[in-house]
Amino acid sequence: MPNQKVFFRVSLGVTWLLVLLAVMLSNFRSFGRLLPAGVLLLAAALNVYMDFRSLGGLAFLAACYLALQAFRSPQRALNRITIRQVVTLAALGLGASLILVQVYEYSVQKGWLGETALMRYDMQADGEFGLLLGGRSELMVSSRAVLESPWLGHGSWAKDCEYAALLLELKERAGYYPGTMNQECLIPSHSYLMGAWVEAGVMGLIFWLWVLSLPVRLLLYRHLVAQRMAPLVVFAALVLIWDVLFSPYAAWARFMVPFFVIVMMSYMPPRPERAGCCDVR
Repeated sequence: MPNQKVFFRVSLGVTWLLVLLAVMLSNFRSFGRLLPAGVLLLAAALNVYMDFRSLGGLAFLAACYLALQAFRSPQRALNRITIRQVVTLAALGLGASLILVQVYEYSVQKGWLGETALMRYDMQADGEFGLLLGGRSELMVSSRAVLESPWLGHGSWAKDCEYAALLLELKERAGYYPGTMNQECLIPSHSYLMGAWVEAGVMGLIFWLWVLSLPVRLLLYRHLVAQRMAPLVVFAALVLIWDVLFSPYAAWARFMVPFFVIVMMSYMPPRPERAGCCDVR
């Protein structure tokens, strides 16, 4: 199996190149409306094979979304999805996620993804709360830090060795591999939203809730079916949702998140004019 560390350094770039390929194919209707979804499915398979699970899962969900959109009529592009369709879309998304998790777990247990992936899976999935919380166990501590100071937070780059030690204790108590203690004693969060709430209090929470609302609202509009940049917009929306909830705000995120927000705002459909509104002349 190829060196995973090398792949981790280039996986984002490779994935975004495949997203751009999907955009290019969406500009050539003669190639078929399902081809962009197929390209993202290839990106998902590549990332899962190399044990880059979150990015692979997001590419898979984007492929499923584009495949569903391919069967929608562009003539009704600006209509908003109904409540029934929202529930259906959420159920399909959950079902697709569960299928991907089952495929990943089966593959890694069979040893198809290599020994490193198997060791990582064993450390994160053997605990009481399964794989998701095992990979994002910092949420168990950040939630307690929020309860201690929900309004004002703990300050920028908040440090408290008690919380850092508590993370190891809670992981071991829940049956996970505890790992080593954070020597800088930063309060663990592993989430844009929870990290901002821990540090900046309720105002940090409000800001990231607003950011989170952008991709959620965008994905609930049918108008994306008529957009040739749909593969990029959909993938960016899903990445932004995941990162706000489950990723630390650091490194490349400081550059990419503003780009994602601009993309979401640029492709948000215009609000319909209210009936009876008068313009002043």
